[in-house]
Order: sequence, then structure tokens, then C-alpha cells
Amino acid sequence: MDLKPPEHIKNYVNEYVGRFNKIYPQLGNLTMPAASLYAQPITSTAIFKASDGFALFYLPPNQLKERPEIIYVDCDTIPLAQLVQSVTVNYIKVLLPPTEPIRADFSNGEQIFNIPPDLPIDIMQQVKYQTLNPELTNAVLRDGNLEIVGMAITPTVHFLDGVPAEILPTRYRVFSPVVFLPTNEVLLQYQWVFADILWKPDEINLDSDAAINYAESDLQVLRLGFEVGVHLNHLYQNPYEAVAQNLMQACHRFEMLINDPKTIESDIQTFLENPSHRFILSPIHKAIFSQKPLGGFKKIPDFTVLLPDGEYHFIEIENPHREIYQLKGEEMSAHLTHALTQVLDWLQYVNDNRDTVRREDGLATIYEPSGEVIAGRDKHLGHTAARRFQFYQSENRRIKIKTYDRLLLDAYSYIETLRSFNGQT
Repeated sequence: MDLKPPEHIKNYVNEYVGRFNKIYPQLGNLTMPAASLYAQPITSTAIFKASDGFALFYLPPNQLKERPEIIYVDCDTIPLAQLVQSVTVNYIKVLLPPTEPIRADFSNGEQIFNIPPDLPIDIMQQVKYQTLNPELTNAVLRDGNLEIVGMAITPTVHFLDGVPAEILPTRYRVFSPVVFLPTNEVLLQYQWVFADILWKPDEINLDSDAAINYAESDLQVLRLGFEVGVHLNHLYQNPYEAVAQNLMQACHRFEMLINDPKTIESDIQTFLENPSHRFILSPIHKAIFSQKPLGGFKKIPDFTVLLPDGEYHFIEIENPHREIYQLKGEEMSAHLTHALTQVLDWLQYVNDNRDTVRREDGLATIYEPSGEVIAGRDKHLGHTAARRFQFYQSENRRIKIKTYDRLLLDAYSYIETLRSFNGQT
């Protein structure tokens, strides 16, 4: 039995926790009670080694006692599915494909992943640890029955001709559910805030860059989950896919809106002001403000994005159906030129009045903001206009132009990137 975790797992955990603890304050402006339980540092990580993978449990500060930064438990004779079910006292179950080849007709809704039965106490005690929040146990004794959340998770499985062939290398992220008490208190269901279940970890990239990318994407998913209103039970169990599905639905609605010939600029403004749609403008952000004034209402960008690094990004939107390049000569249209001039004026104003903007307009961390115009459709670009459009993009560092098609494509690409971080393809 090993007394220390494998070096690559330990290094991954240290890099992940270091990055997460640096950026988690970005969640500070989420006001929902449940969100506050996730907006806290990771002070300790429990690493459980199973026979076929690892379970990593990230723990928040504990007011009762100090914990070591890494707690290692070697259970390498116990399958990962049994380990996870044991330490969560049967509240998290792992759905695995059948050991015998079986063909399923998914078109008829046939299921091949069955929920395993509860493990008996003597089997669970082989692990010797359980991770339910002791405060929750005390609350159950005090208040009677409470709704404790159960969930079922499954690794990514490769199918060959409709037959499950093998489990693929998978990093599966789980959030601890929260329990709402009759006293209006909110508790984490487990002692941990997040968990990563790793199947075939030796085949997963867990180097320093991967750890940093995972920490940043996990935080983005958590923020987006609350912003777009993902149902909490879905967010706990499969956060990446739950968020991706919600974002995809929003993108479909936006695509219908911009394709409607009756849509005008104010319709776009109203749609994107909805908190569950704002990610389309900038998936990675700390906050997005609608029509936040500069200089005492002298200048009003359609949207102002507060980026994770504290800098700001101003966005001007235009009617998607107005031509952005003239047919004759393929020069920029007057309204596109005007929109770009507006953005340039905002940036110039900040440059000339930075202290005033920080103090009076509340953009405390602004220094050198960027800007963007969203206008028109790709079909408005002829061959020469498309080349000029592309050249403008490459040559202008602080002011970008984006068609609505490009905006939508970027949003769809971001969704697929999210899915890739959780083994969903």
C-alpha cells in the first residue's frame, strides 16, 4: 500500500488548487445563497486511489479543525465505482456498461446502464471513510427528514457498432449538492465542494497547463450555471453537459431571432440583456452590464464586459439586417463607420479621463479597455469586402468587428470546448 499519492497526481492537484484559489473571487458577485458556498478557497484535497482510477475531493475551510493540504487514501483493491458509492453513503452511484457485450436500440429509448443497488454497510466500510457533511447529519437529527440529493454518473464509453466496447479516459466533475434547511440555512451536502472522478488517469493530460485550464473552465461553468439558470440538480450531477445544453438552447433562440427579417436592433438588445443570454457576447467574463454610462450619460455603450483580469470591453450592436459594406466598391457602409467611430470615442474618453471613469463611473480597474462592433451578416460580405474585413480584424488590436454569424459561431465553439473538458464529445 502506497503512503503517498503518485507524483503526477499530486502535482496536478497542487497546480489545480493554486490556480483555483487565485481566481475563485471572480464568483463573488453571484448573489444566490447556494453560490456563496462554492465561492471559497480549497484548503485541502482528499485523494482516493482505486483499482481503476482516482477520486479527488476538494475541501473548503473547516472551522472545526485544520487539515493537511493533501489527504491520501490508498484503496487500490476497490473499484472506483464502489469507492465513490461508499464514501458518499450510496448517494452517488456510478453507472457502468455491462460486462457482457449487449446491443441496444437507442431509438426506442432502450437503456443499458442500470443504476446499481445500495451497497451494504460492511462493503462500504472497506473504504473506512465517508464524506457526508457532519453539520448536515446534525441537522437531520434536529429537524427530521431533509431532502438529500442522490445522483448517478457515468464515464465516457466507446461504442462499436452499437455495442459498449470500453470505458474511455474520463475526468468527471461533480459539485456537492446544497441542502436548504427549515431555518433558511444552506449547507453543503458533503464535506467537499467539488469532486473529480478520473477513469484511466494515466491516459488523461494532467500536466501543469491542463490543471490551470481545468481550474479556469470549472469556474466558468459554475458561473454560467448560475447565470443561465441551470436547475441545481442538473448542475450538481453533470455541470458541463447541463450548462452546455442550456447554452445551446439559448444559441438556437438567438439564431432564430437574427434570421427573422422583422428583427431590429432593440430586439437584439432586449434578448442579450437577459442574464441567461449574455454569455453569447462574451462567454468568459466576471460581469456584463447593459447600457452602463460613461461620463455622466454622455456616452452609453450597449454592453460593457468586465473581464476576468479586471479590464473592460465595450460593445456596440447594430441591426443584423443592415448592409455593412456597400455593394458598389465594397466600402464600409456609413452606419458601420459611425459605429466604429463611437467605440473609438469611448476608448479615447477613457484614455483622457481614466481617473474620472474609475471614480465616478464605477469602473475601478479600467486601464486600457477594448471595443467591438457587432453588425451585419456574412452574406453581406463580397469577396473584396471579406478580405478587407479580415484584414481589419488582424490589424486592429483594440477594436474588433464581428458579424452576427461570427458571434454565434464563437458561442457554439465555446460550448463544444466546455464539453471537451468533461470528457463529453
